[in-house]
Amino acid sequence: MIKSKGNIFYLHNLKYIENYRKIILVTRKKRDTYRKILGWHIKEYYSYIPLWEQVLNLKMLPEIAFILSSSRSGSSVTVDVIKKQASSAKKRDRIILCIQAEEKPHFVLAGLFFPLIHRNSDELNISDISDYRWKILSKELLGEIGYPLAQSSDTKLLAIQLYGRLLLQWPEVNFGNANLCINKINERILETTKTYGTLGVYIDSEKYRTTLMLKIKKMYPQINLSYYDGLDRGEIDKNSVAVKEGPPSKYCLEEPPFIVLKPWHFASLEDVKHGIVLFKDPSDAWRIDFWKELFSKSQLFFIVLTRDPRDTINGLCKGWKFPYGFQTIPSPFELKIAGYSEFGSWQKKVVNFSTNAKIWKLISMDKSVDLEYVAGLQWFEAYKSIREGTKNERTLYLKFEDVRSDPLKAIAKICNHLNISKTKSLIQAAANFHHNKVQVTPGSGTTIHPWQYKKNTSKINKVANMYIIKSLAQKLGYQY
Repeated sequence: MIKSKGNIFYLHNLKYIENYRKIILVTRKKRDTYRKILGWHIKEYYSYIPLWEQVLNLKMLPEIAFILSSSRSGSSVTVDVIKKQASSAKKRDRIILCIQAEEKPHFVLAGLFFPLIHRNSDELNISDISDYRWKILSKELLGEIGYPLAQSSDTKLLAIQLYGRLLLQWPEVNFGNANLCINKINERILETTKTYGTLGVYIDSEKYRTTLMLKIKKMYPQINLSYYDGLDRGEIDKNSVAVKEGPPSKYCLEEPPFIVLKPWHFASLEDVKHGIVLFKDPSDAWRIDFWKELFSKSQLFFIVLTRDPRDTINGLCKGWKFPYGFQTIPSPFELKIAGYSEFGSWQKKVVNFSTNAKIWKLISMDKSVDLEYVAGLQWFEAYKSIREGTKNERTLYLKFEDVRSDPLKAIAKICNHLNISKTKSLIQAAANFHHNKVQVTPGSGTTIHPWQYKKNTSKINKVANMYIIKSLAQKLGYQY
């Protein structure tokens, strides 16, 4: 057993750490092969050089925006609307570019997350990043930047893209030769497409995603579709056998619930010149100074998305107990979180959602602590860090409650803040906000104050009324 040079109880078994490191190194090589295949396809079919082959590192991006929030505060559904801005933009419009999911798997591969960073929390310091790690992170993120499309007839690109995502979601599965795997996936996509004349078109919808992923499951039985969002849960349950709950693997790269393939435009250098790159990850609450120092030559924008702490605590509590999502890293000690740890073996071993050192210190104490209190601290520590990190920055504060009640007005504020066009696709996405299923996992809905109808309502209310939490909530504009 070893102790950390970092900030909290790094007591994991050395053999476990070594196995994890080997998986990361192997996946890096597979991802390099994936990007070569992807780059060749883009140059051959679209006649432009992909971004990661032109830009040496992320520091060359001229404008970057961050959406900052605590976990379970509405950032996923909000960002899913914003992402659609570019798909109907005109040639010279300023556009929003983003990565396909959250940052974690790319940080893990770059050695900027557990286990290659010797700490359990999600925090990062500028001293953590070497030139080598920065090079890997740049390749990973530049290879993701782009924007989603509603549909695509380029099934080969979709197949390449899905192969690259499966490497992050199931790093222990042997998918064999990359090109052979991609060709097999392409055949399954062609079976899923809708035919217009002689053209097969894949449409981004729950029906198409579910049909495709069930076909992929037949090809690779080790894949468990219970860990995916955006699928028809009834169809998945009907076509799946019962499996054990908890993390999908001891060696997770992408945090579940996993994203599903979306048709995607991979950014060109010209796109970047006319766009702003948007990052969204709850763990960025602990990385603001890290990003500011790295992007010291870029123009930065911050959007802080807040939510009533009672709703967030409720969402966090439901998410902690969801057996197929949000598991972040294994704990090196047995957890004693009342309302969570007593329900099974994996709940004694796995910590969920973004954490900092103070949260790890709380749960590492050899005494029981309520899940509602842990969730309250996750809300508090995130927004405390966000307020401190953005106080002198170009920042827009926006309540998720306002996004939910008037999506068009909220999106207009974001457009004004970022100086981007309100395109047709963005307006349509905002108008369809309440019909847009991004996450189907517990605590993800847009119901107003769902915490009021739960068995643990009194505990949620007690934590939310603690002085430090209520005081910060009032500063964020919440009165209760």
